[in-house]
Amino acid sequence: MILRTIKTNLLAKDELFRMLAVAEAIKMPILLLGEPGVGKTQALLDYASAMFDHDRVRVRAKSFIIETDEGTRTSQISGRVDMKKLLEDKEYVIDAPIADAEYILINEVDKGSSGIRNTLLSVMREKALFYGGEIKKCHWKLFAASCNEIPEDEKDSPFWDRFVAVHKVERIGADKINDMWKGLYDQKGKSLLKINVPQIQDFANCKINEGLLNKFVEIIYENVSDRTLAHIPKLVKGIKLVFKCPDAQAIMKAATMVCPDCITEVSNSLEHPTVLEFNSLYKDLECMDEDTDPEVLLESVKELEAKEAAVQMSNEVDDETKETTSHFLKIIMQNETIGKALLSIKEANEEIRKEEDERNEAIETIKNLDCGEDPAITPHSDEYKKRLDESEENTNLDF
Repeated sequence: MILRTIKTNLLAKDELFRMLAVAEAIKMPILLLGEPGVGKTQALLDYASAMFDHDRVRVRAKSFIIETDEGTRTSQISGRVDMKKLLEDKEYVIDAPIADAEYILINEVDKGSSGIRNTLLSVMREKALFYGGEIKKCHWKLFAASCNEIPEDEKDSPFWDRFVAVHKVERIGADKINDMWKGLYDQKGKSLLKINVPQIQDFANCKINEGLLNKFVEIIYENVSDRTLAHIPKLVKGIKLVFKCPDAQAIMKAATMVCPDCITEVSNSLEHPTVLEFNSLYKDLECMDEDTDPEVLLESVKELEAKEAAVQMSNEVDDETKETTSHFLKIIMQNETIGKALLSIKEANEEIRKEEDERNEAIETIKNLDCGEDPAITPHSDEYKKRLDESEENTNLDF
């Protein structure tokens, strides 16, 4: 595994960064879709920085970044003749920065002309640029592109099919807006996300349930190309390794990337009813924010913990389902909102426990009140009751 440390101001984009890690691991082009302003470009730039250990010199030297529009020329992708070498050394050499780049970022890729897209096709597919009889190899480790959406009249175009991995970038929730402001304007607001990018040996050691994989292929077969199907096993393995999730969850994430229209059918076919129930409860918890009553959150978490314990004890539930439910519970307990709620409840309970201890100690003191040597002062005498009342006043206790 190679460790990537992402430094970013973006919130709630962990899944996006992990998907980029998957694309890097499987060495397949990834396309980010999403409306303007959701953080697509910034996420790609943050990941580029992480790839080269945040060394600006290396980032510039090893990245090829371009935003295409109707004015972008094909030569900006395919390269230009190096006039200096031609005039001084009489050598015909094509200078093509994209060929030497380890990271390629094509922003607003849908705005590019047909000539640009044809050139990009060879870069994505053959990892090469063709100049008549000359071939210039490309060395990218991650090819990423972004756009708002795939034009409706182009969805069947071979160009878009080259993107085996497609990830939809969503807006952050309204409950995260204040955190976003803090991150944008507070110099200390950058968060760190550490992601492991699997290597060849990691893939070799990773196993996927063939039965689940075959079911998945049967469902999506009519909706994807043979090219995409050929890469499904590697994509699922990459997801499993990066997200550290069970096979069924890895396949579900793969479904969101290659065939989002089939999600419901894939889920119903692959996942145990218990997992579906867990998924539903998990989504309910995700919708809760900081304004949610902590006690409500606690009850929901307790319900999940009880169900998860029952699943682990059951002899009728297979190991894959047990692993998946355990995975869900682990993710839930790492949720920031839930963590804060549980912490506030813990602190409140500790305060209550402290008050109860003080109360019990005061009661014990009163019960053991020294009556002195006067035999007239007994636990039933007026003098004893008087001292008891005084003690209650001094301890401010309400009996």
